[in-house]
Amino acid sequence: MDSARMGNLWRRLGFFNVIVVPAVGIAGKLCLMWRQRIDLDLISASKSVITVFFHESHVSQRRLFWAHFTSKVMTRGGIWAYIGDLNCVLSMEEKMGGRNFQTYDGSGLRKFIFQTGSVDMGCSGGMFTWTNGRDLEHLVKERLDRVVCIPQWMIQYPKAGVRNLAIQDSDHAPILVDTRMERENIHTPFRFLDAWSRDPTCHTVILEAWNIEVEGYRSFKLVTKLGNTRKALRKWKKICFSYCQDKLRILNKLLVGVQNRLLSQANLELEASVKIEILEIRERENSIWKQKSRELWLTHGDRNSKFFHVSTIVR
Repeated sequence: MDSARMGNLWRRLGFFNVIVVPAVGIAGKLCLMWRQRIDLDLISASKSVITVFFHESHVSQRRLFWAHFTSKVMTRGGIWAYIGDLNCVLSMEEKMGGRNFQTYDGSGLRKFIFQTGSVDMGCSGGMFTWTNGRDLEHLVKERLDRVVCIPQWMIQYPKAGVRNLAIQDSDHAPILVDTRMERENIHTPFRFLDAWSRDPTCHTVILEAWNIEVEGYRSFKLVTKLGNTRKALRKWKKICFSYCQDKLRILNKLLVGVQNRLLSQANLELEASVKIEILEIRERENSIWKQKSRELWLTHGDRNSKFFHVSTIVR
């Protein structure tokens, strides 16, 4: 029986999901069908065997969670927003790879939104917030993390929005709730940062700027050469180094874009190379913050923490 006839058959029999292993010639075809309330994960499939993992109490546990969570939210009242992993997808657009999306997958979250009168705030940036991190054939990406709030919360914070960052250090992506859109530009005096020396072009920029011919007294030559070097480093920093943050922003945006693309080996390799470059930029950033602070917190475990950053600014 070909795949098209098999597809018609399992629907007529009342099954909602199917795994089909194509035949080789006239032999080897396998088919596994199951109904809506059974949750299976495909482990492997070959011409002789299909291996799956059966979640025995998965559906009942989800029902209990949503009933408890809904009751807790409605009892508490007030203005609220929930941020985190709700382990649900609401549409086929929020899932890539793995088994096909089924309507019942998001039934708990949809019922919660209806009963509490809340809304999904949506997102910008990456579409998917979770991945199983496997090879291309078995790779799955889903939007499991989101922000759900009541309308009064959105009225209180009219400029609020949600941005999904790139998936890097975990199987989940960080999600950022931004309650204001504007940011102030703060101008700081020029300082040479040790982290710049990690870039091989920094030495060349300094040599070229210092070797510019200057006429006059020695003190004038020194001041002028220092000024030329400072200007050259400022320009180089904006183009090539950009205080780490600008380059991190660009790389994270690129990583989000790559993770939103269709699954392919080329995209997986590009994602890996971008992640390696992000790790290098983070090392540069740690070096910058270490130099800016006279404290020893970096050595004692507060690496790149919010408290550590604030201390450098307050000082």
